[in-house]
Amino acid sequence: FKNGSIGFFDSGIGGISILGKTMKLLENEVFIYFGDSRNSPYGSKSESELINLSINICNFLIFENNCKAIVVACNTASSAAIRFLRERYEPKIPIIGVEPAIKPAVEFVNSNNKKGYILLLATPFTVNGDKLRCLINKYSKNTIECFALDYLAYMIEHNESEQSIYDYLYERLHKYINNVSCIVLGCTHYYFVKNIIKDIFGEG
Repeated sequence: FKNGSIGFFDSGIGGISILGKTMKLLENEVFIYFGDSRNSPYGSKSESELINLSINICNFLIFENNCKAIVVACNTASSAAIRFLRERYEPKIPIIGVEPAIKPAVEFVNSNNKKGYILLLATPFTVNGDKLRCLINKYSKNTIECFALDYLAYMIEHNESEQSIYDYLYERLHKYINNVSCIVLGCTHYYFVKNIIKDIFGEG
């Protein structure tokens, strides 16, 4: 890989979950992480706002920090801006996005003959975006229920208590208990509360 750093960005701490795994795979690379906490959360912003924020961050990472590749470690920013970023910076600077794990979820359900539907949890922008709809149409012959959590990324970003997060999630998701075969975390922030989600839904 050519000289320079690999830049990661997210609306806050969420993308750290991806950065940590990438650092183990590419031990000899240098990484720069930009957490845009000032403008967090991204999930309730408009497409134009998200595109402008993403371009400003990429300019900072590429032109001021010599980044040779950019990872958009945010489902919402990827959904809104990845096409515009690639048109603007590639092929000189590779732009790597993230997307909800619909494909592995469908493969898991099919290979294990699971009953019930797949529940996808994400921000309002991701849930309502064309990118997610295309992804579902491409991979899914199963029933997928998409549920927008308008406040969860904010709660995680501001380090609210586990009990507060449990109460918020239980109030919204308890109707799905015993009805889902698989849960997809469609926001990188949600990785940090996956054990709370497991507590709500139980084993299996």
